[in-house]
Amino acid sequence: MILPRRIYDLGLSHKAVAVYCYLANRADKNGECFPSVRRIAEDLSIHKSTVYRAFTELENRGLLERIPRYHIQGGRRSSLYRVKGEITKVQAQINDTELQARLTTLQQKEGVLENFQSYKNSIANAELMYNYMPKGTTTVYKMLKEPFTANQNGIESVTSDAVRKNLNGMKLVDSVSISGYSVSATFSCTNQAQPSQYVRALIAQGYFENITYNGYAVEVGEDKKETITFGLTMLLKAGNDVTINKDDANSMIENEANGDQTDDTSSTESTAQ
Repeated sequence: MILPRRIYDLGLSHKAVAVYCYLANRADKNGECFPSVRRIAEDLSIHKSTVYRAFTELENRGLLERIPRYHIQGGRRSSLYRVKGEITKVQAQINDTELQARLTTLQQKEGVLENFQSYKNSIANAELMYNYMPKGTTTVYKMLKEPFTANQNGIESVTSDAVRKNLNGMKLVDSVSISGYSVSATFSCTNQAQPSQYVRALIAQGYFENITYNGYAVEVGEDKKETITFGLTMLLKAGNDVTINKDDANSMIENEANGDQTDDTSSTESTAQ
């Protein structure tokens, strides 16, 4: 039981306060308990006469009621102590099970609100950090997204709509790591043809070189749909101020997508001649 601090503002002696707190801590929901005087004295390390003086002081203040109790045979038992006064009423309200349940619910709601606020702050900080990223880092991030993301501010769309349609559902799934000229990133997509299509789109950009896979996993969900996760490591192409010819880039991607058929046809025609 936690007692309101007002008990210390009533001008009681220290011993009376100690006895009152002792009884209040052992009282039931009705404010009643019945420890013996000897037990009270031993637990508080005071003399029994001091306990009786504390009883008188508390009774005079209307904070305690002593009710004698007797055995069936007529012998005296420890008295019933009924803790009284405004402080007891306040404490009873504090201990009320309905109030405690409401407080628990409130604490849970405060926890949810705190977590939401923390998440909101994290999003705000992430956005702030992104906005203040060095221009080069921001450009790398946007160029990685360019093959499957149209209309990015400050980035010319190099990839054709047809190729971008084939890359529908792709996304970056982890932070981009840039160390010097080395770039690492992880992506997810919805079919196993998209990783190679995406790499061809990056090559066509002319912004990256030495592109290699550093991880590849396929997961089949309960709906039988595949989710492919793969990682790429690449180097920033020296200079990166070379103008990318949009038409040449798109032609390169589309030609590579149909490269095998074109080569076979040319070979067949040569042989026939």
